[in-house]
Amino acid sequence: MSRKRVVIIGTHRSGTSNLGRALSLNLGLNFLGEPWNQNINRVQLGPGIEPFPFPNSIKTYSAVKTLVQHLPLDWTGNHMEFHKELTKQFDNVILLTRQNVHDMAVSYAKARETGHWHSEYTINNLDKLDLKIDFHQWCYQLILKVAETLNVPITWYELLYSGDKVLFNKEVDKWNIDIDRNLLFKHFNPDNRLRKFIKNKTTI
Repeated sequence: MSRKRVVIIGTHRSGTSNLGRALSLNLGLNFLGEPWNQNINRVQLGPGIEPFPFPNSIKTYSAVKTLVQHLPLDWTGNHMEFHKELTKQFDNVILLTRQNVHDMAVSYAKARETGHWHSEYTINNLDKLDLKIDFHQWCYQLILKVAETLNVPITWYELLYSGDKVLFNKEVDKWNIDIDRNLLFKHFNPDNRLRKFIKNKTTI
């Protein structure tokens, strides 16, 4: 029996990479992350080069993760038209974002500042970060529109990483994927979140 194919569409800093790795590990899927991230592609290959022409280049992958604002270089339609065509290539669609857009913006700004996208971090001074709230709000509204158009429920980062098995399972129920929930739960331990909070020192 052939493996099911899964696509993850998400917003920045919402755990999409971790989810992709967790699914590929637990289901034995061949995972491809952010094929149409043109910022990365330009740096690695030069301008105007499309390493993953749509749709043929993704057919060998059983799990693909993309961010909601990313488009292939040769795509001439709009974002909604692309996501309609993209999701036709897969058996299961997961839409992942945060409920808290401000936290998303903070995490993104810190990663851009340090250049480390998958490392632990702390925030000492929010005022020094360029949060680009309008951009993140646009991405958030876009994924809500994708969810409405495709009739696919949003998976919420905060609930997936809540550490509460009941809330966690309600989010996983949305995917319609047969998977070992106990093994998957370990990948979403809230202690493993990249942002670490500095405990306030108190004096007596």
